[in-house]
Amino acid sequence: MSPVNGFDFTLADILFRVAPPSRVRAITPPDEFALFLTPPGPRVPDAAYSTRIVDTRLPADPGEGVFWDNGIWRTRVKASDRIEIEIYDARVSCWRTAAHCSGDFAGGDLLVADEAPALSPSRPLYHPQDRAVILGRICRLGGVMMHSSCVLADGKVMLFVGMSGAGKTTLGRLWREYGGILLNDERNLLLPNGRGVTAGASPWHGEENQVNPATGPLAAVFFLNQAPSNTLRAMELSESLPRMLTAAFVPVFIPDGAAATLEACAAVLEAVPAYELNFTPDVRAVELCRSILRT
Repeated sequence: MSPVNGFDFTLADILFRVAPPSRVRAITPPDEFALFLTPPGPRVPDAAYSTRIVDTRLPADPGEGVFWDNGIWRTRVKASDRIEIEIYDARVSCWRTAAHCSGDFAGGDLLVADEAPALSPSRPLYHPQDRAVILGRICRLGGVMMHSSCVLADGKVMLFVGMSGAGKTTLGRLWREYGGILLNDERNLLLPNGRGVTAGASPWHGEENQVNPATGPLAAVFFLNQAPSNTLRAMELSESLPRMLTAAFVPVFIPDGAAATLEACAAVLEAVPAYELNFTPDVRAVELCRSILRT
């Protein structure tokens, strides 16, 4: 993407802002964020980050406070209600700090390696730091990221949840053939808002290689099973909540991340109906789901 003097992007109606560092003219958003970039406006962002140039020769603080570590990246919780994201740099065999964030991920500094000429554009969001920051903020706002397929049709959003091979991508393709908009077939965002649930895609797609930045009100959650015939069964919260949790991206890298995800999933399922959908991979499954939208 072309360099810019800071950029805003919106995911599930959550506005993020990234400001450039003073030492360079511009920063470059990740290519996968292109569809989600938002023109500057008067709205106050839900999260705002600064970009800071750092010396890559300086390793992360070896002190105490590591909260979570998977060997590739880790988080450190500071007493001042601050969370640091660190990435292991295999080139020099040490940990580097990638971001300093407030405890609620509403603000902080994104750290960029001081390796390019001073006036070259820098990329302040990169994997896995970008996903950690975004997932952390969504969690603290009461939302959740789901391993799911998300379709917008007739002004409403449907979420299709299932294990790998259950048919999420298949249903997304069917809906697209019959007038629906596939938002994302891999990772989608849900944000309860007091009036219902706002649903939208993340920038990270699955095998369908398609992302659409549209958002809309979530109308229903469908838990999928491929079957010889099409049936739809309403589910109680006690049954749907455990199944939803198995498909949620839980931010285990922050304190109370699992508990917050449980609360977010419960809030979603209390706001919208959930169904078990046994389906055949043809238009009859689409019509069965569409019958729910008409009610």
